Amino acid sequence: MEWQDNDKNKVNDYYNTLLELNPELKKLDSHKQYDVCYGAISKFNFDDIDFYSSIVFTIMLTYNTNIGSLKNGLVTKFKTEMNWVPSPKTLGKLQDIVFKID
Repeated sequence: MEWQDNDKNKVNDYYNTLLELNPELKKLDSHKQYDVCYGAISKFNFDDIDFYSSIVFTIMLTYNTNIGSLKNGLVTKFKTEMNWVPSPKTLGKLQDIVFKID
C-alpha cells in the first residue's frame, strides 16, 4: 500500500504534536522518538511505551524472548496477534488473564 501525501501529512502532524506536548521526547534519539510516537498513535498504554523506550535494545530482545510462551498463550487464547512488547506491569495483568480458569 502506498501512502498518499495527505496520510504522510497527518502522521507528520501527529508526530510534531507529540513532540510539542512532550518536550522530553526531544532528548531521545530519532529511533526512540519514532517508537514512542508509534506507541501513542497505536494507543498502547503508557507503561508499555515508557518501558519500551527506556530499555536498551539488546536487553529488550532477551526480555521479549523470555516472555514468548506467555505471549503465545495470549495469541492462542484470544486468536489474535500481539504486536507489542508488554511492560512487566502489563505482563502481570496478562498472566492473570492467560492462567485464569474459565
